[in-house]
Amino acid sequence: MPRLSVNIEGIRRLQKRLRILKQRIRIAGDTIIDEAAEETLAFAAMEAPYGQTKYGKIGGTLRGSIEIVRRLHERSVGPNLQKAPYAPYVIAGTQRSPGRFVPAMGKRLRQPSRTNPDIGEHPGTPANPFMNRAYERIRRILRNIVEGIVRRVIG
Repeated sequence: MPRLSVNIEGIRRLQKRLRILKQRIRIAGDTIIDEAAEETLAFAAMEAPYGQTKYGKIGGTLRGSIEIVRRLHERSVGPNLQKAPYAPYVIAGTQRSPGRFVPAMGKRLRQPSRTNPDIGEHPGTPANPFMNRAYERIRRILRNIVEGIVRRVIG
């Protein structure tokens, strides 16, 4: 049976360059994920509500609770619910509900009484989807982040 043999010059050099390129692509992917998460964190902190409450308390707990959770090839950005358990209520808002809180009693009135015939109604809190706004901002610049890292890492 006839045999055909082909000798391609530079195949070893090409294989070595492809291995190096594969490593650089992996590094670029991780770098893209990290930079996008850092930018999202910065935008989320800028968008998070902050200020002085009507009771005089200085805000910032929610803004300070936003963090990056790192897993292999994955990053999540959002408020830490241990530090700011009220974050879902800020993001999604609350519904109207009957009753009002009476600080002297430390309770919420839900039923009328002789001393309080008008229990009032909590108006609810409007949603403040600051994480969505941060996502929209990062989405606009993500292409620039990717292109810059690909140019820098891969060459």
